[in-house]
Order: sequence, then structure tokens, then C-alpha cells
Amino acid sequence: MNAETAVSPTVMTRGTADRRPCVVTYHNVMTFGGVARVIVNLLPGLRAEGFRPVLALNKAEGGLLQFLDPEIEVISLGSRSSTAALPKLAATLRKLRPEILFAQTFRNGVVGTLARKLSGTDTKVVACLHNMLSEVSRPGAILGGRIAPLACRMVMPMTDAVVAVSQGVADDFARVARIDRARIRVIHNPVITPDFALKAAAPLDHPWFAPGEPPVIVAVGRLAPQKDFGVLLEAFTLLHRKRRCRLVLIGDGPERAALEAKAKASEAAADMALVGFRDNPFPYVRAAGLFALSSKFEGLPTVLIEALGCGTPVVATDCPGGPSEITEGERYGRLVPVGDPAALAAAMDQVLAAPRGSDRLLERARDFSVAAASRNYAALFSEVLRVR
Repeated sequence: MNAETAVSPTVMTRGTADRRPCVVTYHNVMTFGGVARVIVNLLPGLRAEGFRPVLALNKAEGGLLQFLDPEIEVISLGSRSSTAALPKLAATLRKLRPEILFAQTFRNGVVGTLARKLSGTDTKVVACLHNMLSEVSRPGAILGGRIAPLACRMVMPMTDAVVAVSQGVADDFARVARIDRARIRVIHNPVITPDFALKAAAPLDHPWFAPGEPPVIVAVGRLAPQKDFGVLLEAFTLLHRKRRCRLVLIGDGPERAALEAKAKASEAAADMALVGFRDNPFPYVRAAGLFALSSKFEGLPTVLIEALGCGTPVVATDCPGGPSEITEGERYGRLVPVGDPAALAAAMDQVLAAPRGSDRLLERARDFSVAAASRNYAALFSEVLRVR
């Protein structure tokens, strides 16, 4: 269901003939990003596991809505923020009386838990953490300082389960929010979909990827400070002095103009391309000589898993939250310190000089399949419901 046809919580009612446990997934909007992609991938998997998935959004808008399974019910709360959505989310819980409210991000976990209390229902609340609380609540961030950790410390103990998408996210949340680490379950995101190989095999019409051309390094992500793409541009310039290669950066965001200016000023400018957002970046990644991730921090970087799923070698920063967990140290990729262009350039040079070895990378990517994540969430939800 798209944004135009999404219905209000006062209209939508639960079908009396549907006996499946209802899971309301709560998020902000479906703009392009990691959390929204997880939702698109996971909800059909939950349905296959015997649950009735419903998606509640602060606003039913965003480009990823077009990729949502059309059979998934969508509720638009019509609110500008999660805080403003609190009474409408509580009303939705009273109307639908779902068995589980599955809240995405720590902020929505807090709001969802308060909405359950306000609704007076016995809905179970499962909060899912996608990023490092220490980073998103640092001074200067949206919630800044102590507000977010304090809210989590006060409210999260009232949830029925807390899930983190990586061990790093779980450890960080337990430390910063002062919550018992044993309460936090780690379930990796559903990244590799049943049609992933088909998407990766789509034709790629770009002259840089033609046979006989220099190897191409590909990076994908939002052009924002967290991703530290400026360091990648510096590393590529250093590498370009040693070997002929090219860089394709896929994505859009607030730093695009600054990154384009930096690329243009580089001595390697002719072999750099910022191509903007792509609906399907996988053919680029599949055809690349390597995939690079330069982030300052992550939760569980989907793009890194997708690169493994394309059989493409990876070089990533050993940043907090996810990369070393995905690569199992350096078993499935090379890791370098955060913010070190020279180390990143050296690692990329070594990977480009080595045999590709795609089969073992593909095998690792299967650990992050939709089927695996759906089974793990189904087991958790069933466990939570047995505690009634």
C-alpha cells in the first residue's frame, strides 16, 4: 500500500477471521535508508512465519514504500515526529489490539513503550536498536547529551524484549543506557533477499566497467558525516598515484556538494565519479574490483553485507558497530583504522592485487538472509507471547 492509499488508525480494524498473531511494526517514514530497507525485507518473512504484519508510520511517505509488499497493511499516524505520534499510536493499539508492537530505533522504542502504557492494552513491546546510542546521542546530535540515554534508562526496562542488530550495538546500548546486557538479544538484519542474485545480475551500462578497463572501487551510502567519504576520496587519491583505478560513489545526502568539490580538486579527479542515488546499486557492486566502507560508526552496515552477497571483496574501517562482526575479524574482508587514508589506500591496493575468491564471500552473506532473520524474530516473538 502506498502513501496515497494508506488509511488512518481510526478506519483500520482487525479482521475477525484472521487468527494470526498481529505484529505492528512502528517507524517514522520509509525514506531510503537502512532501517526502512530492513522493514521492506522482513515483513514478508514474518508473514511467512505465521504472523500478520502491519506497518505503522508517523507519515506514510518515502521512496521505499514502493518496494513494500502490497499485501502489507499500512497505517499513517499523520504526525511530524515520534513524540507527536504518541497519542495516535496509543489509539492504534487500542483499535487493533496487536499481540506485539515492534518498534524500530531506540527513540521509537521509548515512544512505543509509553504508547502501550497509555493505551491500556496488553500488547507486548519489542524494541529494535539499529545504531550506536553513544554516537546518536552525543553532544550536537539530534537528541544530544544525556537526554536519549536517560529516556532509554527510564523506559526501556518496561519493554518485553530489546533486540540489537549487532553485538557492538548491544554492548554500546547496555553501557550507555545502563541496561543489563543479558536483556538484549542480537538478531542480524535481513539483507539477502530471495531475488538478490537476480538484482545483482542486472545489466550494467557504464563504460568504466567494460572488459579491459582499470579496476573500479565502489562505495554506497548516504553522503553524510557518519560515512566519512572524504577520507575515502583522500585514500583513493593516494592509491591512484600507485596504480590506475577508478572510484564510483553511489548515494546522495547533505555532503554531496562538498564531496563533489573535493573530488574535483583531487589530482585523480578524472577517475572519480559521484553518480548519485541508484535504485539498484548491486550491478555496480558486483562488477567492482572491491567495495569500500569508510564509516566513523555503524549499526550493522547493510551495504557491506550486500557487497559480500555480490561476491565482491571488501575493505572497511574497523569502526564501532558491525564491520568486524560481519567480516569475522579479517576472515571475510580487510579492516583498517577509522579516519586513516593511508591505511585505507594500502589495504585497497593489497585487495586489488589479490585473487577475488567470491564463493566464500557469498557463503558468508547467506548468514544474513531474510529467511534466517525471519526465523529468529519468529522465535523471539513466540517466546515473548508465551510469557503472557
